[in-house]
Amino acid sequence: MTIRGGVPSELWQRARPGMAHDQQNSAPTDRLVVPFAEVGLAAIPEVGGKNASLGEMIRSLHSQGVRVPTGFATTAAAYRLFLETNGLAPALDQQLALLDVSDLEALRKAGSACRSLLLSATLPPVLRDAILAFYRSEEHTSELQSPCNLVCRLLLEKK
Repeated sequence: MTIRGGVPSELWQRARPGMAHDQQNSAPTDRLVVPFAEVGLAAIPEVGGKNASLGEMIRSLHSQGVRVPTGFATTAAAYRLFLETNGLAPALDQQLALLDVSDLEALRKAGSACRSLLLSATLPPVLRDAILAFYRSEEHTSELQSPCNLVCRLLLEKK
């Protein structure tokens, strides 16, 4: 068993199905954290639409003098690793499997149950380290005034 960033290799392999591709060279990527400045709309499969839009705004509007806070996105690979490490997929699947989406009370209860599962889980050390590494890096500037600051401070306090 090979350990990669504190994660056994078979866990990495299970956490990587359907991995997003790097937008520059179309090679699979296992990045856990990506600076907003490196993503655009082509990165939606890797970082999601909101994060990709923030990256697009930074890349497109910064040169025009529009200030967009810097920051980073956690990737789909990070999310899969988080789910796998905590064994959450079966419990989340169970909550959603028979859900009647037209029943608002059932949606509320399922959403609350899923949220509780996610919030009670812990970050895998490799993901925690990747987030903190970016937070402490030169790319992190005083401009970053976002929920990221709070999350990173909380991670640092738990250490």
